[in-house]
Amino acid sequence: MRRTVAGKGRLALGRLALRTTRRDAGWRSAPRSDGHRGEVGVTAAEPARRKVSCRSEGEGAAGSGGGGGGAEDAGFSLPWQKKKGGGGGGGEDTEEALNKPNILWRVVSACMYFIPWMDAQQLSNYFYDQWSVLLPLYMVPAWPARLYCITPMAPLIWFFMLFSLVIRNKRLPHFLRFHTMQAMMTDIVVMLFGLTRQSLPYYIAGSWVDTVLSQYAFLCALLTVIWCIWKTLEGYYVELPFVSEAVYIQLSIADMM
Repeated sequence: MRRTVAGKGRLALGRLALRTTRRDAGWRSAPRSDGHRGEVGVTAAEPARRKVSCRSEGEGAAGSGGGGGGAEDAGFSLPWQKKKGGGGGGGEDTEEALNKPNILWRVVSACMYFIPWMDAQQLSNYFYDQWSVLLPLYMVPAWPARLYCITPMAPLIWFFMLFSLVIRNKRLPHFLRFHTMQAMMTDIVVMLFGLTRQSLPYYIAGSWVDTVLSQYAFLCALLTVIWCIWKTLEGYYVELPFVSEAVYIQLSIADMM
């Protein structure tokens, strides 16, 4: 009996010591943000609740987005800036289809690249002599060349017409304006190659240096033009090193006018 009373006394002393320890450790009542008082130990569980609630909200947002990406996929992006990865591809395919222009603007934009192709034919003398199997490529820009070079001043007239009626026209799609300006910039690069070839000294003109330079310049121009036409027909913006940067600058200046 004495042992039982002693045991109960030790248990009561232990509970009192535990309460004192909790009070000293800061487990007393503390004011909360809502004006009520509660235990700090209880409020420490609030971050866990917030994590659960944020997770549920994120899952709800992802579900409402059609199973696609997160908030970064919700903004408008150009066709070549398509973000890879993410969940379902249905939303990305739909967004890409909406960003692409219709087939009319694609064809008109692709036809603009015939301008540098026609000017690149002056560099194709040695190329078609060695690669006669590719001679049908010489006939592709022949029909547009009849209209483009109908008079000696026609190329200059076409240049000012396209710059005034297409590039500076804000009512036309940006896709058409971009590719028109890029085709004209590419034509300027091709003409620089032609002027460089014509300015070579007489002891270099007709030599192997002239042959290599002409074939290299024409091959680069031909591959660039064909690739630009192909990607433009698919509805994409074509990025060319240094040329596209100048195109963006010119379009921004034209928009400010």
